[in-house]
Parts: sequence; structure tokens; C-alpha cells
Amino acid sequence: VNAKETLYFLLLLLVCALASAATVLQHAWGDVTRNHFKLILHVVIIITSVIPPELPMELSLAVTTSLSELVKRYQVYCTEPFRIPLAGLVDTCCFDKTGTLTSDIMRLHGVR
Repeated sequence: VNAKETLYFLLLLLVCALASAATVLQHAWGDVTRNHFKLILHVVIIITSVIPPELPMELSLAVTTSLSELVKRYQVYCTEPFRIPLAGLVDTCCFDKTGTLTSDIMRLHGVR
């Protein structure tokens, strides 16, 4: 999961919550029979409940599922699971056959 995409998703949820809270405030504030303190509490609850408490657990579950699929399908073992989301951004991977770089500058001449 890309951090930027997660941020966009959370911002979208926040905009929806703010719109809902504003609508509740607009329609209920003029009603004199309503308790304004409870109304403000409901608005705060609407805004704070926008981020699901299960979100970190769901992200961790997605990484764990990715790890198990990598092992099951491709026999690829990962020692650092938090790198899995970053691995999706890789489009070119270069390997040095000798295991040591002969120069501090690597030049890619072509891809087959």
C-alpha cells in the first residue's frame, strides 16, 4: 500500500465526515429543543470515527497475505516484511554476478 494512496483515502474519508458533520450541525443547531452540548459531541464522534480502528491491522494483514503468497507461489522468502509495499514500486532490478561491485558507479547498458 502506497503511503500517498493511503493519505488520499484518509483525506477522502475526512472530507465525507466533515460534510456529514456540517449537515448535522446545520439542520440541528436551530432546533431549540436539542441540547447543543450533545449535538457537538455527536459532531465530534462523526469526525473522529472516520479513521477505522482496524486500519493498521488490515494493512498488516495485507502484508502477511503477500508474504504467504510469495512463499507459496514463487518460493520467495522475505526477511523484512515492511519492505513488501515498497517492492511493488520496483520496475527494474539489476544483479551483479560476482557479488561485489567493481565500481561505485553502475551503468545499465540494456535490458533483455
